[in-house]
Amino acid sequence: MSDSTTVATDRRHRRPPWRPGRGRFPAVGQLGWGLGDQALSSLTNFALNLLVARQVGVDQLGVFSLVFATYLLALGVSRSLNSDALAVRYSAADAPAWREAAAQAGGGALGLGVAGGLVCVLAGWVAGGLLGQALVVLGVCLPGLLLQDVWRWAFVARGRSAQAFLNDLVWTLVLAAALAVLLAGGRSSVVAFELAWAGAAAVAAAAGIAQARLVPWPVNPLRWWRRHRDLNSRYLGEFLTIGAVSQLNSYGISAVAGLAAVGALRAGEILVGPVYVLFMGGNMIAVAEGARVASRSVARLARLSLLVSAGMSACAVAWGTVLVLMPDAVGTRVLGSTWYAAAEVLVPYVLVTIGLTASAGPQTGLRALGAARRGLRARLVAAPLLLVGAVGGAAVGGAGGAAWGMAAGYWAAAVVWWWQFRLALPEHRP
Repeated sequence: MSDSTTVATDRRHRRPPWRPGRGRFPAVGQLGWGLGDQALSSLTNFALNLLVARQVGVDQLGVFSLVFATYLLALGVSRSLNSDALAVRYSAADAPAWREAAAQAGGGALGLGVAGGLVCVLAGWVAGGLLGQALVVLGVCLPGLLLQDVWRWAFVARGRSAQAFLNDLVWTLVLAAALAVLLAGGRSSVVAFELAWAGAAAVAAAAGIAQARLVPWPVNPLRWWRRHRDLNSRYLGEFLTIGAVSQLNSYGISAVAGLAAVGALRAGEILVGPVYVLFMGGNMIAVAEGARVASRSVARLARLSLLVSAGMSACAVAWGTVLVLMPDAVGTRVLGSTWYAAAEVLVPYVLVTIGLTASAGPQTGLRALGAARRGLRARLVAAPLLLVGAVGGAAVGGAGGAAWGMAAGYWAAAVVWWWQFRLALPEHRP
C-alpha cells in the first residue's frame, strides 16, 4: 500500500462509527473503567514492590528497582512510538481500520521489545551476577510486557475500556497465583519474583490476542513508525523531556537541600498518589474520547477539555482537603514518622496536583487533535519552569521551598498548555 493510499484510507476511516453498547453518556462509563484499570495497575505494582521489599534484602531490592526502572523507560518509548498514535488516529476509525492499526502497533511493540530485549540480555551478560540474571530475564520477557500495554490502549481507542480492565485483571490474577506458589515453596529471590511478574504479563498479552481476535504483525515495525513519524517523534521528545526533568529535579534538590528533602517530597507524592492515578487513567480515556469528538467539532473538543480539567481539579481539591484536615494520629498510622516530613510539604503539594490536573484538559486536547508539534513546544517551555521552580525553591527553603516552587511551576505550565491548545484549535483540519 502506498503512502498516499494510506493517508487517504486514514482520512476515510476517521468518520465516527456507531458503536454497539455505547449508552447515553458513554464517556462516563469509559472513564470509570479507565480509572479502574489504572487503579488496578498502580495497586498491583505497589503491592509487588512492597512484597519484594519485605522478602528480599536491600541489595536485591536495588536490583529489582533498576530492572523496574528499565522497564518503565522501555514502556515510555513504546507508548510514544506505538500506543499514542493508535489512540489519536484510530479512536474514531471503523473496525477494519482499527484492527489493522492495532495489529501494526502491536507489531511495533514486539519489534521494540525484541530490540530492547537484546540490549538487556547483552547488558546482563556484561554485568554478570544477580543484576545480570535479572536483566537477562527482563530482556527475554520485554516483548510480552510491551505488547500487553498496547492491548490496553487499543481497547480504549475502540471504546472498550472494560476489556482493558479485564486484561490487567488477568495479569493481576496470574501474578497473584505465581507469587503464592513462590511463597509457599519458600522461593524469595528477586529473579523468581521478576519471572512471576513478567511471565504473568506474557499471559495477559496472549489473552489480549484472544480478546481482540487479531494477531500483531511484527514483520516490519518501521513501517508503522514511519507512517506516524509526525506524531511519534514529538511524543518521544515529550517523554524524554519528562524523564530528564524528573531526574534533574531529584539530583538538583538533593545537591542543594540534601537527601532528607528528597525523602520528604517523596512522602508528599505518596499522599497525593490517588490524584496521579486519576490523572493517568483519565488522560488515557480522554485522549481516545477527544479524538472521537474532534472528528465532529473542535468546539466540542474545547468544551470537553474544559470539563476534563475542571473535573480532575475538583477531585484534586477534594482529596487535598482531606489530606490537609487529616489528624496527625491518622497520618502517622499511614506513613509512620515520615508523616511529619510529608506534612511540611502537604499544602504546596496539593497545589501541585491542582496545577497538574488543570493542564490535563489541554494536554489531552492537543493529543486528540494530533497537534504533536504544539504539544512538544508546550513541554519544552514548561520543563524549565518546573526545574527552576523546584531546584530554586529548594535552595531557598529546603523541602518546603522546593514544593512551593514546584507548585508555581505547575501552575505556570498549565497556562502554557492552555495557550498552545488555544492556538492549535483553529489549525485543526479533520
